[in-house]
Amino acid sequence: MGSDEITDGSVRLRNHGGPPIRP
Repeated sequence: MGSDEITDGSVRLRNHGGPPIRP
């Protein structure tokens, strides 16, 4: 989990395999 600066749900899904994080 090193992409916490990315708030785009799709990108987070590809990077973490988790739910989309919205600010």
